[in-house]
Amino acid sequence: MEKDKQFEIQRLKENRKTVLGNLTKQINIISPLLADFESEKQVPTRAHDMYLSCPNDDGEIK
Repeated sequence: MEKDKQFEIQRLKENRKTVLGNLTKQINIISPLLADFESEKQVPTRAHDMYLSCPNDDGEIK
């Protein structure tokens, strides 16, 4: 019984290592894509903010 329990614990540890390794690979693949997406999202937001602040900015009109 104890031997079966030890075997099961070892199997779970190995599965956890495998899953964490695969998860790390997937995160490394998707991280640059998320960074690109975040950059693309910020550009229109900044342009929209500048557009909204333009009528109130007398310094730029003169």
